[in-house]
Amino acid sequence: MTDIGDTIWRCREHGLPDPELAVRHGFETTIWRMPKPESGPPTFPEQTAIAEVLSDMDAEQAVLTRRRDKTRALKQGMMQELLTGRTRLV
Repeated sequence: MTDIGDTIWRCREHGLPDPELAVRHGFETTIWRMPKPESGPPTFPEQTAIAEVLSDMDAEQAVLTRRRDKTRALKQGMMQELLTGRTRLV
């Protein structure tokens, strides 16, 4: 479960500067980092750290998506049981 605090923590863990803005849209977190005008493109170690953070976030998103799908399937099955009368609430 990624939130802004986790995103900032991951950036710090990989030696990246804190993101200036992180916005969460459901299961997607978007990070905007405004580069300083005098800085060039990220160095290779920075690029590697950025790739690791993004890979971690992709993996977590995949886990959350699978969990959501399983929960939806369970809910649908439970509703079917209740609507057909095979299961009764006491």
